[in-house]
Amino acid sequence: GLDECKLFDPTALPRFGQVPPVHRGAWLDQQVLAWLGKAHVEWPRRRSTPARPLDPIQDVQVLVGVHDGPLGVQAVNRYLKAILNPVKPGEAVVRIGGREGYDCTVGDKVIQGENDYPRAVMNGMVGRVVAIKAQPSGERGVLVQYEEREHPVEYATRRELNQLELAFAYTVHRSQGSEYAITLVPVHETYGPLLNKTLIYTAWTRAKQAVGVFGDRRLLERGIQRND
Repeated sequence: GLDECKLFDPTALPRFGQVPPVHRGAWLDQQVLAWLGKAHVEWPRRRSTPARPLDPIQDVQVLVGVHDGPLGVQAVNRYLKAILNPVKPGEAVVRIGGREGYDCTVGDKVIQGENDYPRAVMNGMVGRVVAIKAQPSGERGVLVQYEEREHPVEYATRRELNQLELAFAYTVHRSQGSEYAITLVPVHETYGPLLNKTLIYTAWTRAKQAVGVFGDRRLLERGIQRND
C-alpha cells in the first residue's frame, strides 16, 4: 500500500494573505506548478534505493482533470518539459501534437493519441523519444521506444507526428488501468464537475508508493463529496 500521502495547499501559506485578491488565482496556479516541478524531481530522488532506483520521468506521473486551462494537460506539460528535459542550445527539435503541439527532444516522455493499426501502436501507449531522425524530405522525425515493443517505432510523416503528445502529464481518464510509483495530482477550479469522488479515487489509486495532491483543500473536499 501507499506509504506517503500529502496535500500541498498554497492557501495555507502565510504569504497567500498578502496577495491582492485580484491576483490570487494566478499566484495559486504558479505556486502549484512550482511545487509540482519540485516534487517531480525531489520525490523520486528521496525515495530511491540501490535495489529500486526511481527515475523522475519514468516513475512519476502527473494526472490532471482537463486538457485546457492554467493547470490543464498542455500547460502542465510545457512547464514540466522545461524543468525535466529542457531544450538545450543547438539541440534538434521536432514539433509533435498538431496545432496545439509541443517542441519535442530526445528523452521526452510521449503518449500515442490514437490507434494506428498498420503500425500496431495503440491509443494510450507511453514511451520515450530515443532519437531524432532526418528524413529524405529534409524534415525530422522521431524514434519512440515503447515497453510493449522490442524495437523503436519511427514517426516520420506529419500525420504520424501529430499522433504524439508529451506525457509528463495527462488526464486521469487516460491513466485508468495503469500504475506508477509516484502520482502527483493538481486540483483546480477549472476542473469543474469533473473534480468528483470518482476522479479523485482513480488518480489516488494509480500510485503504488506515494501520492501528492496540490491545490486548495476546499476544492478537494468538495470534490470528494461530489458523486456525479
